[in-house]
This record gives sequence, structure tokens and C-alpha cells, in this order.
Amino acid sequence: MLRLLLLALLAPLSQGFLTSSFLPAVRQAGSPKSLALLFPSLLPPSSELTRLSATCSQATRLVSSQHVRPRTRIGSIALRAQHDDSSSLLRSLADVRKLSALVFAEEGGSGVRQAQEMMASGSDDEALELLLDSVIAQKMSDEQLAEMWKALETTRQPVSVDRILSHLKTAQMSPLLRIQGGVTMARVLGIGLGRSREALEVVRLLNEELELESKERDVELLRARLGSVKTRLQMREGDVKGAWATQSEVVRAMDQLAANSSELCVEVSLLAAAARQKGDVHEAKLLALRAKDLLPADEPLLSALVRGEYGSILLAVGEWDQAVREKLDVVDIVIQETGPESRAAAQAMDELGVCLQAQGKYKEAENYLRKALEIREGTRDGDASEVAASYLNLGSCMMDMGNTSLGRQLRQTSLEICKQYLPKDHYQTALALTSVGESHLADGELDEAQEQLEEAIDMWERLLGSNNPNLAAALTSLGRVLAAKQEPQRALLLFQRGLSIKRLVYGEAHPSIATSLNHLAGLWEETWRNRDEAYRLRREALEILQLTLGSSHPKVAVHMNNLAILEAKRGNYAEASELVQHALKIDQEIFGEESVQVATDLNSLATLAFHCGERQLSRQLYERAYEIRRKCLGEEHPRTLAS
Repeated sequence: MLRLLLLALLAPLSQGFLTSSFLPAVRQAGSPKSLALLFPSLLPPSSELTRLSATCSQATRLVSSQHVRPRTRIGSIALRAQHDDSSSLLRSLADVRKLSALVFAEEGGSGVRQAQEMMASGSDDEALELLLDSVIAQKMSDEQLAEMWKALETTRQPVSVDRILSHLKTAQMSPLLRIQGGVTMARVLGIGLGRSREALEVVRLLNEELELESKERDVELLRARLGSVKTRLQMREGDVKGAWATQSEVVRAMDQLAANSSELCVEVSLLAAAARQKGDVHEAKLLALRAKDLLPADEPLLSALVRGEYGSILLAVGEWDQAVREKLDVVDIVIQETGPESRAAAQAMDELGVCLQAQGKYKEAENYLRKALEIREGTRDGDASEVAASYLNLGSCMMDMGNTSLGRQLRQTSLEICKQYLPKDHYQTALALTSVGESHLADGELDEAQEQLEEAIDMWERLLGSNNPNLAAALTSLGRVLAAKQEPQRALLLFQRGLSIKRLVYGEAHPSIATSLNHLAGLWEETWRNRDEAYRLRREALEILQLTLGSSHPKVAVHMNNLAILEAKRGNYAEASELVQHALKIDQEIFGEESVQVATDLNSLATLAFHCGERQLSRQLYERAYEIRRKCLGEEHPRTLAS
């Protein structure tokens, strides 16, 4: 009774003037809402409101008898409908959307149970027909459809895309509703089940069918929604440039078809994500700010989606403190709305961990990254790219914390997942190749590092072209390898190319630029013995970091240490000692006394003491640094042997 009641109550919101039930982004998070709540301009005419008035009056009596909600909540809807107040009605409908969501979940759960019962009795064909009808009728969430689909994959007649397409074509309904069912199927198949290539083929066939329809508003809106699904599938396949092109067309269409709507807000945020991944971070920031301006009030999951992307863009442009604030809020929202063990919660915690790592708060970052990985590993049929990202992000955090052995292992696991489950050229694979190459470099395995980094560079150029910051990072790391292999001219060219890309993307003040300047300084210092040029570059790098990160960030400590060594070589021992003491204080507070970072500082102090004639103190500091490295890295590690 309750299910039928609410279907009757919301029926006017899904007949004729609306062909799609819920925003894909909100459905993915598990909280479906009628699009009418998101599009006030699409409210029914007065004649529809008159019919709704009678329905609401009946709804008041029925819901009151079921004790589902306080009588006054539903009663207010009926009262406002009787007064033909469309804006008040819209606000009142928001009061019962959680109840409608519960009914939606109840109906979907019942469908899943019914299909399971059919399969248990050997009626696989009937279960398949139930799935097909559910796709078209959209009576289930994407997650419930995916669950039913996975169950049918184990039967003697597993689901085939051809069979579903055939069912859609023969269904007794309008072409637009048939295509809408196909859009749902493509989304479930590609995003819910991870079969992106099959889903892209479905999208192509649906686009061909749409070409046969007239260019009316409903058709164009459906075409834009189909394009949005295609964008998500392209991003899952690692085709960022293709996703950018597709989503640009989607946003242009939505600007005309659904201006200032929540649906446009979602699509602009998705376009911002594509811009960020292809390296256009400043354009991405402008798009993310536009998406924030489009956010409606009281839409927490939509707010989390938009603010989460905005936080990722802030991280990319170096505004790390603000990025962390955004991500903290997003984690709170997502956990409250979807639960602490949901896929959305894992994504939010993983992104927060990356931001905290950039801030230098490594222990906090580790906690969030480990929790995200735990959730993703525990999810049945979890997304391979998400699991790979979790391993990679946790591995990078471990590297920054000085646990290079575990960090390298986690990064290698990420690469193995990418190579086994993702397409050959994939964004996540290129990230993993770069990181594994840097791990080999940290361990002094130069040939292995060069092989991985050259493969990463080739992949980045194929994926995103020649002006991407991820390419710049791989070029810089390969330059470090060649410098260590005594190939300074090739290393210089790579450093300069990487720096040029970073300046083009970020401007002059970004932590990544400071990293490139520091590597260039090392080349001038060690190869050409030009300490003045090296000093200029290291000083500029340190000033950029202090400006962008503050004076107590662990990366600032690293650069202070490097500058201190150079100052000592120039005979400025007092300045060098002050820099190392500051670096040591930062590292002790962040990493503790028994850390690789503190060992580096102690080693620098030992060098200074030696040059100042304090031989006994120098020996004590060297021995202390050696013991810490032996304990943390092992006796055979290159940095231990160099102590």
C-alpha cells in the first residue's frame, strides 16, 4: 500500500514532462531524487496540480493510517496542492523525498529478491525478463540493477548486451523511453559493472537511434544525458582528452536545455574534472567555481560531489590548506549520507588523505588512505582503477614518511593491478609507472628506473599530449636518473622541458616548480661546479616553498637541508648551521627522532661539524645518522652505505 501510495503521489512528476527519474551522480551515491525537485521550471501546469490535489488528499489519509510520517507533514502537501501554490508544493515535496527514496529502495530490493527466487527455482529466463523490464521502467537504483545483473551472470544463460538491446527494441513503448532505458543500461553496465567498452558500444548504438528522432527538446536533453554517460565511461577507460571533448558538448547543450539547474551543476563539475586531469588546472578552477555557484540549497550529496572536485583542483594548483578544508567537509557529508563503509566514503577519504599528505600531515593522511583501501578491497567486484589508486596513494605516503620498502611494494602492487585489469594506455597506469620508476631511483636502481619512466613518458604523451604536469613530473624524474648516470646534458634538457611545462600550467609560484629548480641546482653544483648559479636556484626554490607551504612544511626542511650543504661548500658555515637546525626541528616534530628525515639532518650537521674542526662531534653525528638509516632502511640500502 505504501509503495502504491507514493507512486501515485509522485506520478505527475514522471509523466510527459520528465523522462529521466534521477540525477546519475546522486543515484551513484545511493540517494535517488525526482528530477522535478531539481528543475522548478518543469513543474506541471495548473491542470496537473488540480489532479494532484485529489491525490494528495487521499495520500494524507492513507499515510496517516500507516503511521509512516507525522500527519502534519503529508497534510501540508495536500493543503498546499488544494491552494494551487506550485512553489509551496515544490518545497513540500522535498519534505517527503526521503520517504520516496525509502519506497524506491523497498521496491528495488523486492525486485532483487524476486529475481533471486526465480533463479533458485531454475527460472533464469523469467529473472532475465525481470531485469530487462526493470532497466526500462527504472524502478531500481543502479546499484540494485547491478546486483541483479551480477547474479544472472552465474546462471546457464548469462546476460548479453545483444539480448538487452533486442529487448529494448521490441518493447512496446515510445522510442524515447526505450532509449532512456538504454541509457540506464549503459550506466549500470559501464559504471556499476566496470564493463566500459561494452557500455561505450551501447552508447554508440543509442546515439545512432537518436539521430533518427526529431530535434525536439526532449530528444536533445536525452542526447546530452547520453553524452554525460559517455564522458564517465571515457574517463574510466583513461581517455581524458576524449572525455573533455564529449563533456564540452554536453555542457554546451545543457546550457541551453537546463540552464541554472542542478543537472547542469553536475555536468559542469564533471567538465572541471576532465580539465584538471588533462592539465588545464586554471580552466578547471573556473569551471569548478561555476559549478559551486550553481549548487542548490539542501542538496548534500550534490554539494559533496562539486566541492570534492573543487578540492582536487585546489590541490593541483597548490592551495593545499583550502583543499584540505573542502575535503574534510566532503568526508563528513558523504559519511552522513551514505555511511562510513560506502564506495563514496572510500573515495572521499582517499582524496582527503592525498591532500593531507601534500600538507605534510603524513600520519593523518596514512589513516585515511588505509581506511579507503580497506573499504575498496572489501567491496565485491570493486573498481580496479580505484583500488589501484588507493595502493598508489598509500605507497606514496609511505615513501614520504621514509618507509621506502613498504612504499615501493604498494606502488608495485598498484602497477600490477593496472596492467592486469585496465586498458593498455590508461591515466592510472601512467601514474603508477611514474611512481614505480621513482621508487627504483630512490633505491639506486637506475636502469630499472629509466625503463619505467621512459614508458610512463611515452604513455603520458599518447594520453594527454606534450603540456601536461604529469608528463613534466616524469620528465623531471628521468632527468634525475640521467644525472645520476653521469649524463648531465640529457638531464639538463629534461629538467628544462619539465620546468617549462610546469610554468606554463601553474605560473611562477607552485611547489612543483620549486622541485624542478632544486634538481637544476644540483646539476649546476655537482656537474659544472657553478655554486653561484646553484645557490640562486636553491634560494628561489626555498622562497617559493615558504610562500606556498609555510615555514614548517617537511618539504621546506628538505630544501633547507640542500641549501645548507651548498652554503657550507661556499664557506658560510653559520648560515648553513642555522638552516640545518631549522630543518631538524621541523623533521623531529613531524617524523620523530628515529626517522630517515632526521638522519639526513644529522648527516648534514656532521658534515658542518667536520668542516668547522669539530671532528669528535662530527663522528658522533655520522654514527647516529648511520644507526637510524640502518634501522629504517636496512644495512644494504644505498643511503645507509653512503652514511
